Amino acid sequence: MENNRPENKNGSVFRSRSFKAGTYSVITCILLAVLLIVVNLIVNRLPSDMTEYDITNAQLYTITEESKKIARAVDTDVDIYLIAESGSENNTIVELLKRYTAENKKITVTYVDPAVYPNFTKQFTDEEIKENSLIMLGNGRVRILPYDSIFEYDTSSYYTTGIINTTFNGEGVVTSALDYIMKDTMPRVYNLTGHGESVLTETWKGYIQEQNLEVVDVNLLNDPDVLKDADCIIINSPTADYTPSEIEIITKYLEDHGRMLIITNWTKDKQPNLMGLMKYYGLEYVDGIVIEGNPNYCISGYQHYLVPDIIKNEITEKIVENRNYVLLPMSHGIRASEEKRSTVTILPLLQSSTESYAKTAGNEMTTLNKEDGDIDGPFLLGAAVLEDYFSVTSKIVWFPSSYILDESADQMVSGGNSNLMLSVLSWMLDTDTAIFSVTKNVGIEALLIPNNHKVFLTVLFAVIIPVAFLGAGFVVWLIRRKK
Repeated sequence: MENNRPENKNGSVFRSRSFKAGTYSVITCILLAVLLIVVNLIVNRLPSDMTEYDITNAQLYTITEESKKIARAVDTDVDIYLIAESGSENNTIVELLKRYTAENKKITVTYVDPAVYPNFTKQFTDEEIKENSLIMLGNGRVRILPYDSIFEYDTSSYYTTGIINTTFNGEGVVTSALDYIMKDTMPRVYNLTGHGESVLTETWKGYIQEQNLEVVDVNLLNDPDVLKDADCIIINSPTADYTPSEIEIITKYLEDHGRMLIITNWTKDKQPNLMGLMKYYGLEYVDGIVIEGNPNYCISGYQHYLVPDIIKNEITEKIVENRNYVLLPMSHGIRASEEKRSTVTILPLLQSSTESYAKTAGNEMTTLNKEDGDIDGPFLLGAAVLEDYFSVTSKIVWFPSSYILDESADQMVSGGNSNLMLSVLSWMLDTDTAIFSVTKNVGIEALLIPNNHKVFLTVLFAVIIPVAFLGAGFVVWLIRRKK
């Protein structure tokens, strides 16, 4: 009898179209899963600035090009210790430090739990260190960055507004510490006294010290030879003239690679000796307080609150690029001398408009309108002098208003005045970068992903999603096989 059963061909199932399609789907899913895992592994190895984006309003984690340049220049191992109990690390500080480690692998961050290592900080200081403070070590130096210097709290308006203003200066203190660690010596800035000079405020001393400069008050009458150790001198708004012997000391200092920052005000009592020194270097004092006739060069309604044009050059380049403004209230004018030595070069920094004029009555003016005897502009409102004489370089910068150091004026232009002054110091001292004021208001809580969420998202994208694709492929294969 004939056998009517279908012939059982060996391997026919494995050669069927459905099996081949299912096998292709499974292999595709496996390859996709492997690809996703590899991509995740590669992404995890990328620097944080390429994988984590700063979407905070104040750009809390974004560091400036100057800070990046200083970080990249680190050529020795620098260890940063964040002192905080496990799980209590300040996320803003953590994320900021990632930007530095991304720039240079020689910079490393270690979290130290004081509950686990109670004596760790005692090897650096006997003082109590607050949680979320930083300790930085490198090049045989140590710098402690207290939490109070990273986050600053202003409670002055709390009882009237109920608001505590919080500012974050993490970038400023970290960059300054890196610069300090890498410097071989600290330049000395001598602030001259004895002629009614304005006192440098603690804020401004802090700005200067943040550049890792040593600030010392000196009087030439007490020690005529004191300037031999100065890298830069500051003459800050004297009310009395310098004596001829003092001018001789300053001139000798300048002629020997000297650097000088001079700030003056309009004064009824002229200072022929000091102004004679400036004329010797190609700049002249213009009598009178400058009034702006162009509303684009002053604060609205205040023609004597000058917002001058910033002339772009090697000193002001970053200020112009950052679109900073500078505010100079109650300023007299400066002009380049018609005759100057061929070795002297004048670099204009700030300038008033062609519609400006100087009120020769000064503080005794009774009207802001132009009168007979007033001097036509434009005027220099900031200028630098560079003299190169037989390879000996001297540098001078002159600003004609003490308000350039006024903290309220600086706040009105969002730190433009302080940034300009820091750039000037950097130029005079021949440093590559100025550590600008980078204090940021913390008005909105930073959007951060907690550590436990990070673990969940890692498992989700590295395991759950690839396995889900693999399972889906297997189900499709089974369905097609039964058809």
